[in-house]
Amino acid sequence: MVFTPAQSRKGYINLFKSAQIAPDRRPTVRSVAQKILSGRARYEALEHQTGIPWWFLGLLHYREGNCKWETYLGNGQPLSKRTTIIPKGRGPFGTFEDGALDALRYQGYLNQKDWSLPTILWRIEMFNGPGYIMHGINSPYVWGSTNHQQRGKYVKDKDFRRDVWDIQVGAAAVILMLVEDGHVTIPEADFALAADASGDPVLYEPGDRGEGVREVQRKLRALGYQAGAIDGWYGENTADAVAAFQRRNGLSPVDGKWRKTYEPLLETAQKIVPESRAKATPRQLEASGDWITRALRAVRNFVVYIAGLFGVTIGTGSTVPDLIGQTQGVASQLSGLGDWAKGHAWIALIVLAIAVAIVAEIARQRRAKDYQHGDYQGPYTEETVQ
Repeated sequence: MVFTPAQSRKGYINLFKSAQIAPDRRPTVRSVAQKILSGRARYEALEHQTGIPWWFLGLLHYREGNCKWETYLGNGQPLSKRTTIIPKGRGPFGTFEDGALDALRYQGYLNQKDWSLPTILWRIEMFNGPGYIMHGINSPYVWGSTNHQQRGKYVKDKDFRRDVWDIQVGAAAVILMLVEDGHVTIPEADFALAADASGDPVLYEPGDRGEGVREVQRKLRALGYQAGAIDGWYGENTADAVAAFQRRNGLSPVDGKWRKTYEPLLETAQKIVPESRAKATPRQLEASGDWITRALRAVRNFVVYIAGLFGVTIGTGSTVPDLIGQTQGVASQLSGLGDWAKGHAWIALIVLAIAVAIVAEIARQRRAKDYQHGDYQGPYTEETVQ
């Protein structure tokens, strides 16, 4: 799901206000800032023509073309040839400025009026594409070289690699350096979080992200609300959980937005454990869709079946009395234990299978207990928490 600038405003504000340049990356970030500043005059000329902040243009130019004037702003390919990657089929162009105007027009940035910091951060991320949102991580295109960077990178169009760390400096890190050095000033109004019609300031709503959202998710889940993954993304699951929290605590309006006055309630609210849930059995948990409990039962049944099969197939006839006699011999002559075990490995397999079955059943019962006590949310429906 891709959010609009209005929906994601608070998320970008929260992330930027808590963002710090990684200490070991400060020299590299400053070098990038200086590279952008060296082309400031040309970026400012474009700003006069388009109304788009010069440093926004510089950031895109760095990320796409490493501030080389012979590259196309839209994807960093040479100006002298038609582009072959997204956006495809653009150019060729005679000058950087011609290519930049085409890229800005292609993205729909010309004639836009809102160039506040949250909108700029959103546009920078969308310029690169919403793919990182789909993978649930902060885009390194924006947050690279800050404390908000996470592992994962698109090494090329449509090729995301979870194990790759993007070493290129992100836009937010450069903005922080430009602000720190006095080259850019961010108006206080850009960080304003307005109250809605209820008069209670909305801290988080769908589209927001950051550590604050993660903490709300963590506490809601601990109370038994189905807030989804604890990933810092205020998505549909989190909004549904907040709406359930609002209903249960008599809060108005019930709109799925997290407000400032809710914070104390998290510390005193009771866990949601309905009577039906408190008496739930492993079978009922399976029937409600819990695949882990179901898998544990399957493992238990399988190994018990295998153990029984071995016992019936191999442990019949003269094998049993032979086993008794050999066992007596082992008791008096321990030196023969190794040879005896080698000849009867199937017994060890049966014992192992029984042990696995016991462990699987204990884990199955433990999961049901956690569900009963509210320590595990389980696959319960929204009806459970209303």
